Amino acid sequence: MQPKQELDGIFSIPVPYKDIFTTVYVIRTEEGVLLFDAASYDSDVSDVLLPALEALSISPEELRGVFISHNHTDHAGGLAALLAAFPALTVYSRSEKLREKHRDANVRSFSDGERILGDLYAITLPGHTPDSAGVLCRRRACLISGDSLQLHGIFGSGLWGANVRFPAAHLEALEKLRQTEGVEHLYTAHHYEPYGRCHHGREAILRVIEACREPLLEVRELIEAHPALDDAAIAALYNAKAHRPTLGPHVVTALREL
Repeated sequence: MQPKQELDGIFSIPVPYKDIFTTVYVIRTEEGVLLFDAASYDSDVSDVLLPALEALSISPEELRGVFISHNHTDHAGGLAALLAAFPALTVYSRSEKLREKHRDANVRSFSDGERILGDLYAITLPGHTPDSAGVLCRRRACLISGDSLQLHGIFGSGLWGANVRFPAAHLEALEKLRQTEGVEHLYTAHHYEPYGRCHHGREAILRVIEACREPLLEVRELIEAHPALDDAAIAALYNAKAHRPTLGPHVVTALREL
C-alpha cells in the first residue's frame, strides 16, 4: 500500500488485517520520524511498511521510534520484525506485557502529556484497553487516537463491533478529549461507524467524541429497561439494529459494573 499524505509531515499507510484495514501513521518531526503502530504480522513489515518508508525516503537514521497505541495484534504484531529491521528504535508503550515480550528492546513507558519526539506528546486514552494511548501533534493541531475512539464499530466488517472493556475509563478519556484545546484534525486506526477515519474541524471532532458515548449510553438504557435479561440478551437487543456493527456481551458486563 502506498503512503498517503494526510497533513504536512503526516502520512497514513493502510495495512490489511483479516477483513479490514489497520492504519499505521508516519510522523515527521524536526528531531526525526516516529511510526504510530507496527501493523500485525512480520509480512506486513516486509511487504508494506518497509516499502512505504522507502517511498518516503526515510533512512534508518531518521526513524527514531515507534509508538504502540495498545498491545493488540493488529497494532503491535509486527513489532519484532520492525525491530529486526531497525534495532536502535525506541518503542513507546504502556503495556507491561509488550515490554516483557520485547525485553531486549529499548521499550519506554510514558505518562499523560509526556513529550515523545519533537512536537509530539502522548495522551493516555484508556477504555478499549488499559494501555490505549494516542499522539498529539501540537504544531499540526492533530491527534492520532488508534482504537481509543470506538464509536459503533468498524466499517466493512462483520467481526469487529464496539469493544470498550473499561467504560468508566473510556468516558473519562472522552471528557478529557472534549476539554483538550487546539485539536483540529483527528485520525483513528480504522474506519469507525458512523463517521469514518478522518475528522477535520472542532465541530466534527466534538461530534465524534459524543458519538463514542452513544453506544454505552444506549446499552445502559437497555439494561435499565430490561432488568431481568442477562448480558447476552441485552447485547442481542442492541445488535438487532442492523444498521451498524455489533457488540459482545462482555461490553454489557463491563457497563453493569459502572
